Amino acid sequence: MPEFRFEPLTRRWIITGGDRDSRPNEYSDSFVKRSDITCPFCGGNEDQTPAALLEMPGLDGESWSVRVVPNKYPAVNGAAPYNLPPRTPATFEKMPGRGVHEVIIESPRHVSDFTDLSPEELVNSFRAYRERLRAAAKAGLAYAQVFKNTGAAAGASLEHCHSQVIGLPWIPAQLEEQLTSCREHFAEKKQPLLSELMQAETKFGGRVVGQTNDFLAWCPFASRFGYECWVAPHVRSSDFRDIGDAELADLASFMNDLVRRIKAASGLSAYNLVLQTQPFDDGDHSSFHWYWQILPRGNKQAGFEWATGHFVNPCLPEASADAINAVD
Repeated sequence: MPEFRFEPLTRRWIITGGDRDSRPNEYSDSFVKRSDITCPFCGGNEDQTPAALLEMPGLDGESWSVRVVPNKYPAVNGAAPYNLPPRTPATFEKMPGRGVHEVIIESPRHVSDFTDLSPEELVNSFRAYRERLRAAAKAGLAYAQVFKNTGAAAGASLEHCHSQVIGLPWIPAQLEEQLTSCREHFAEKKQPLLSELMQAETKFGGRVVGQTNDFLAWCPFASRFGYECWVAPHVRSSDFRDIGDAELADLASFMNDLVRRIKAASGLSAYNLVLQTQPFDDGDHSSFHWYWQILPRGNKQAGFEWATGHFVNPCLPEASADAINAVD
């Protein structure tokens, strides 16, 4: 029997369970990799990308281990900040697409998955995430999103393992919704909302898929995707820019192991990694709690999801957690 489940952080209802995985499907997903493109992210092909903004030290004779470059085909251009005009319902707004769009190339080797990175490359990748967020804030932008698309079904256009950063001059509406939820919850309960959710998940136990001294991982009660996983620090921190080197190394290793187990449990190779962290404005975001989302791309979104914003997930998170925990 399907269930309606409410996620209090995003204030989103999810429909989960049921028997939709058993429905007949006449279509087969086939993504054919082209063979006529030279990978611009491999070591030795640096001339095929813009000049590096940041390079992490190389390993085993390589000139670099992680390299950050401007996106050659950016969604936004230029980092110069500016004030957005006042919004009115009758205004058709138009403005230059200012911001930042960067690519974090996570190995000079042609590896295709996060789990193929060496321990040093993993740590350097997460260090690059932190440093590019700091740079985006110094550029005067309001917010920056760190994300990874792995596999064609997750939106990747190149196989080589990489992540991206897009900085914007405004705060996205979905993040505003989370910030509001956190402020209102803290005003009522005097406790950060995500911290309370983590305590409840730990007490329940049936959706927890791992933890370290610093971090907890669980399949959220109202998951949008089968095998979806959230990762957050035990100690509340609103801004990923503040993470220390020791915690960063712990997170990199933990996330690598989680992705490996999720892939093995789900049989899915396409996924997104998404960081949720506070904006760069001067507001009080002390009630917010940063976290990562691991989003395997199995169930597809169709007209209902795009029209309503309510996801249909046939895989119960408790079943996802059991399958993940069964992987050594």
